[in-house]
Amino acid sequence: MRIATGPEFLESIANHPRVFPSVSRAGDGPISLAAAWPECIGIEFDTGGWLAHRLAPGLYELHTLFLPKSRGVRVAAAQMLRYLFCARDAIELVTRVPADLPHARRLAEWGGFQHQFTRPASWPRAAGAVDVDHLRLPLDTWITHGAADAVAAYRAYLDTCNQLGQPAKGRWAWDRFAIFAGLEESEN
Repeated sequence: MRIATGPEFLESIANHPRVFPSVSRAGDGPISLAAAWPECIGIEFDTGGWLAHRLAPGLYELHTLFLPKSRGVRVAAAQMLRYLFCARDAIELVTRVPADLPHARRLAEWGGFQHQFTRPASWPRAAGAVDVDHLRLPLDTWITHGAADAVAAYRAYLDTCNQLGQPAKGRWAWDRFAIFAGLEESEN
């Protein structure tokens, strides 16, 4: 995993002839990320990555950009989510997935994203407009996604934040969880 210092690599993926039709709208020219880049975190892997565009403090819209037939994307997704939720200020991620990209929807759901609503025929394609699903992943959902024990999941999150130099963020999440869960114990 690399944290991008500029938009060039992700732009090259977005504008790849086999990727561009999936991430663009009908009539779009080449994708340029330069104007939005100051509000973005680029997370790169060998065959693609993610662009996390800051919408508000702690809220990012996630854009997935990978070459076709990329391998290890789920492992990369787990690393990306860990980085955004543990080492950065993200407390909620949102994404939009056109209906004609079921593999992108499955990846988002695998990561814990939950469907919020669908905007019918809102993404223009050359063959006609397609529906767009809007999904979200709050921090608390990510922490407990797939966990059998919420207390253990929050403790693990606290430990991870400490390891990544973000003890205050881990402590904040633990304290919120402990209050809402009615826990009397404290975590140091």
